[in-house]
Amino acid sequence: MYQLELKRVKLQIERLQLEWRIEQDRVRVSRGTAHDVSAVERQTDLSMLRQRLPSLRDVGVLNIFLMYEQITEMDDVPREQWAKFLGPQLSVKATRAFLRLSSDGARNYDVAKSEILNYFQLDSKSYLHAFRTVRRQDRSIVCVCKS
Repeated sequence: MYQLELKRVKLQIERLQLEWRIEQDRVRVSRGTAHDVSAVERQTDLSMLRQRLPSLRDVGVLNIFLMYEQITEMDDVPREQWAKFLGPQLSVKATRAFLRLSSDGARNYDVAKSEILNYFQLDSKSYLHAFRTVRRQDRSIVCVCKS
């Protein structure tokens, strides 16, 4: 009887130790300091991220950038790495603007985004010009929306 009770207590201690190790691993993973996460798993996560990122077309550039930023934020990609994933998602026209950047500028997402938006002439001056030049046609209401 005593031996049976001793075994039960030992099993309970082992179970608690295992639960404690699992909880410690969860905390390390959530902080990004897990030593158990292999490079292969991280590479798989990055390749899946690339598949989810939108491809930039010449229309709807602002919406594509908004989607791109939301997806990278949801996947907890550090902002310093955003530019690394931007290049393959660009259209031919946007790639021309991206290639004009210096290597330091190409590594900075904000600089790259600004250059691409300027290349497509999507700045406040172009929106002001478009607003001032819109005319009513056929007595209908004209609605200008950001693309």
